[in-house]
Amino acid sequence: MTTPTEARWLDYAWRVATCGPAHRARCELQGGASARPGEEGNELRWPGYIGRDYQEGTGVLCVGHVHGTNWNDRADSMARPRLEAALREWIASRRSDVADRTYLETVRDVFERWLPSWRRWGHFRVVLDKVGMLEAHDLSVREIAWTNLAKCRAPRGVNNERLTAFCQRDYPIEEVVEAIRPAAVLTCVKNAYEGGSIVRTWRAPSADSLVFTWDGRRGTDRAGRKLRIWAEEAASRIAERRASHHEEPARKERLNKMIPTPPDQPMLPIPPLMPDEAERERRSAAAKKAATTKRRRAAAKKAATTKRRSAAGTKAALTKRRKAAGKKAAATRRASATKTKKKPAKKSR
Repeated sequence: MTTPTEARWLDYAWRVATCGPAHRARCELQGGASARPGEEGNELRWPGYIGRDYQEGTGVLCVGHVHGTNWNDRADSMARPRLEAALREWIASRRSDVADRTYLETVRDVFERWLPSWRRWGHFRVVLDKVGMLEAHDLSVREIAWTNLAKCRAPRGVNNERLTAFCQRDYPIEEVVEAIRPAAVLTCVKNAYEGGSIVRTWRAPSADSLVFTWDGRRGTDRAGRKLRIWAEEAASRIAERRASHHEEPARKERLNKMIPTPPDQPMLPIPPLMPDEAERERRSAAAKKAATTKRRRAAAKKAATTKRRSAAGTKAALTKRRKAAGKKAAATRRASATKTKKKPAKKSR
């Protein structure tokens, strides 16, 4: 049976899959691949994937740039043709429970095999593995969703950023966030930050997900930090967000038990929930950590300045002594020369 999250994702996927000719024409003008003989599949648009164990509020949305025209799966040579055939069949058969489920399961079968073999998946894997270590639970490919910012395919050499920014005007990423409501978003597109040149916003009416962007080639984030450094922070925050979502039903149940309901009386409304304790503790810890880091940096800066000044003072004193010694030696030589010149010669007898 299709869950509400799957139903919302399928609605989004259908809108992408049935992209109109006007968008395709403009896409090709921006550099998107066009359908040509021998290049099957370039006319299709790709909504992505949602794992069979994905859960709203705890799942993670992984976002790439755009598929290349030379894309294929080393682990399964039939992955690309299977995806293309499944998408064409879904479009041709129109929406129905059977057609939706068939397409969904085909995409899942392919992605579960293909995604771990993709070379860029390694960066996503590092973050997800760290989340799993914090939770003592392996975060599987089945628990994530995937999409690209651009829904077409792009030949090598195309300006991907311009193509992606164009596609985002018609298929904004917040539609995916609203459909599946992830705990966090991971994207290997460095400039896909909030309000940047590519993404207008990641925020959706029903979701305010954590968002982490980095350079997909180098693994560095916007601050230039290496993957192993920023991934620790990202994993910690994602694990806290997932844990707070799991605690939400228990909090509601506790509140319900706190409000007695008289017999044959309507249940009293539940008062607004108190701010999440875990979130407040996280913010407090983050503030303390930031203050400590600031103090350490100031101390290190002061020590470095003192060391430079001390070194400069020592060097200046040494130079002064050398100059003084040189002047004294020169004066001694001049005095000796003058004395020798004035000394009278001895008379011979």
